[in-house]
Amino acid sequence: MSAVDCLRVDDRLIHGQVMVGWVLPLNIRRIILINDRIAGDLWQQDTLKMVVASFSGKVGLDILELGEAAEFIRRNQCREGRIIILESVADAEALYDNELTLPGLNLGCIHAQAGREKVLSFLYLDSGEIEAILRLSQKGIRVIARDLPGSRAVDVVKQIKNKRRQ
Repeated sequence: MSAVDCLRVDDRLIHGQVMVGWVLPLNIRRIILINDRIAGDLWQQDTLKMVVASFSGKVGLDILELGEAAEFIRRNQCREGRIIILESVADAEALYDNELTLPGLNLGCIHAQAGREKVLSFLYLDSGEIEAILRLSQKGIRVIARDLPGSRAVDVVKQIKNKRRQ
């Protein structure tokens, strides 16, 4: 059994769309935010805890460094109603490399930057991210892009391969 219901990469981390579009409709009881930068900044941690509490006093928030996340998830294997939020595809690949039982990877918003190409209107990837996604796919991990749970899931690997054929 997975310790989480959703594993999502969104470079905005926790924001209104995540709370209203994902956490509340999926009855998420705990958000696991894995991000070294946030884990090292008490002010940002306090701010995010207030944001989560303002949407729902019933949702907890754990903020972890990437290096401690695998052990935390293993200790909580039997608990459901959790979402993991990561900032990058590289962090997601590192988490999967720990041989955890995790759901497929859901890519949310990854903004345009120099060196990134448009895959979808809300998803821009650089060559390193594309290669990481293809490696994850080769391990049997389904990688989709979906902005909201009710939206159509887009097979990211198929999108990448179609773009390469053009």
